[in-house]
Amino acid sequence: MNQYPSIQSLSYLKKGEKAVILEFSDQSGGHGHRNFQTRMEALGLRKGTVIEVLVNDNHGPVMLRVAETRVALGRGMAEKVKVEYKPNETK
Repeated sequence: MNQYPSIQSLSYLKKGEKAVILEFSDQSGGHGHRNFQTRMEALGLRKGTVIEVLVNDNHGPVMLRVAETRVALGRGMAEKVKVEYKPNETK
């Protein structure tokens, strides 16, 4: 079970944990933020989407399940995705 607050960066979730995407927090703002959000949406990561962590070894990429698709995010990108931990969430 996750010991962190329910709202956190995606990079803190552990294998098997599920969460709902709340926002994308690229610190650059402006066009950089929109580009980051567009990039995430192209991978199927949208606000309100339920994700499941498949691999997170606290270094290297974070592997996710988004619907029936697997997505790998670099750790820096995963840090920018804010999620709400859902311990009992189902697909």
